[in-house]
Amino acid sequence: MRRWFIGLIAAGLFMPHLVFAEVTNEQIKALEDKIKALTEEVGKLKEERGKDEKKIDAMAEDVEQLKVFELIPELGEEGKYGFGPAASKVYGVTKGLSLAGYGEVFGRFFDTNEEFNLSSGSGNKTLRDDTDMLRLVMYLAYKFSDNIIFNSEIEFEHAKTSAGPDTSAGEVSVEFANIDFFINPKLNLRGGLLLMPMGLINELHEPPTYHGVFRPDTEQFIIPTTWRENGAGIFGEVFPGWDYRLYVTPGLVTNSRNTSGTASAKFSHDSGIRGGRQQGVRSIAEDFAYVARLDYKGIPGFLGGASIYTGKALTPAGGGLPDTSTDITMWDLHLKAEYKGLEVRGLYAMGDINGAENINLRTGLTGGKSIGEELFGYYLEAAYDIVPLFFSGSTHYFAPFIRHEVYDTQDGVPSGYTDLPETEREVTTLGISYKPVPNVSVKTDYQFREGYADSFNLGLAFMF
Repeated sequence: MRRWFIGLIAAGLFMPHLVFAEVTNEQIKALEDKIKALTEEVGKLKEERGKDEKKIDAMAEDVEQLKVFELIPELGEEGKYGFGPAASKVYGVTKGLSLAGYGEVFGRFFDTNEEFNLSSGSGNKTLRDDTDMLRLVMYLAYKFSDNIIFNSEIEFEHAKTSAGPDTSAGEVSVEFANIDFFINPKLNLRGGLLLMPMGLINELHEPPTYHGVFRPDTEQFIIPTTWRENGAGIFGEVFPGWDYRLYVTPGLVTNSRNTSGTASAKFSHDSGIRGGRQQGVRSIAEDFAYVARLDYKGIPGFLGGASIYTGKALTPAGGGLPDTSTDITMWDLHLKAEYKGLEVRGLYAMGDINGAENINLRTGLTGGKSIGEELFGYYLEAAYDIVPLFFSGSTHYFAPFIRHEVYDTQDGVPSGYTDLPETEREVTTLGISYKPVPNVSVKTDYQFREGYADSFNLGLAFMF
């Protein structure tokens, strides 16, 4: 009995352990199955996560590309609000920074290197063949909002900014820098360093947009491109297809003075009012000028209009003489039309200097060096893209062109001064513009100049 009891007790002690061992093994097997399943699920999750991470990385790359595209969008075919295609790029971005620019390099080869008397008042000059990195320009702009936009042009000229032996100094300058405040299509505000809305080239001067290696003489010596000044004004579309700009700026200055008070003329007989531009550099604002422009652009490929500039040109006090002012009026009629492959441009510009004799006296100009009481110039230009005649559907552009212009910076002088016939100049330009893509232009032309050396010119221009 005792042995049975002891055995019973022993069985009671060991039996739970046997049951527990059996249950534990089953649990372990179940756990192992769960772990295996979880492992497989984790693996699948990791694989899906990897795919998601790749998607995220790709999306991030796309975002960065979009940011770059926002920074450097494609150029449009047309300019906006008085600017060329590259300068107008900022108006196409959603917000933030915009970069654009242009450049041009040329080679010029005269038919002679003899000395030419450009006019009796300018002395002789030896002509030499030359090449030049004429301009490299950056447009730096920022769109703060849909209603407030900053735009600027920074120009580097002649490849360097310091002069060495037998070289001309280059320069870095701000061509324009303004802020637009958009209110409605009919009335918007603009202030800063402004491009004068005169002629065809002064505002739209990106070199692939015009024919010829060089800008037309009329838009250099009659309309003194590039002409800019500090000021403010309004712009908009007064009627459908009719654009306008109206600015107020400081006027021109006829002379400068050295420390001794001696006058140095800025107006001249052979370059007109060009030297009188203040260009936004500590501009004297004793007198003001007003410039207005009206264009019709309601027909695709057509631009026609007129501009007028009127104001006072200051002759600063010096040498015991007070400030004096001279009334200046300039106006132009301009036309640009495109139809299929044909392009036609024309411009007529006229200037009146009321008080030329006083400027001569104050600046010591005598004889043939007298500034003109009137200035005038005009040109007509035609070009035709011949590529469609031979290659249908080609994106290349190949256009022979011809431009003829006549201008005179001394069209009449005050009594007692000499009207030089050499200041009436006539230029005929024959050339070709080739564009493998719309924003890159290879140019060549030959210029026939009366009273001056003819030249063969090569040019390479681009904008982005």
